[in-house]
Amino acid sequence: MQYGSPPAAPVEAKVKAATVGAGAGVAVAELATWALDNYLITPGVVGDLPAPVSVAVPLLIASGLAWWAGYRARHTPR
Repeated sequence: MQYGSPPAAPVEAKVKAATVGAGAGVAVAELATWALDNYLITPGVVGDLPAPVSVAVPLLIASGLAWWAGYRARHTPR
């Protein structure tokens, strides 16, 4: 009779890479949103970035970086 739970399967390398990419994407997206607000959209006026832009930019950058990191990672050998 076996006690306890079965051993956990190893996490795929692509999943690990995409997770790190998502975290990095959030950091990059915050910097991009800050730069858009302070330097491109309305220079000199802080906090005047339109709401759709402040939502779309982080969403697109974070998901894009997560996808790219997962795509570029090697497959886990089985």
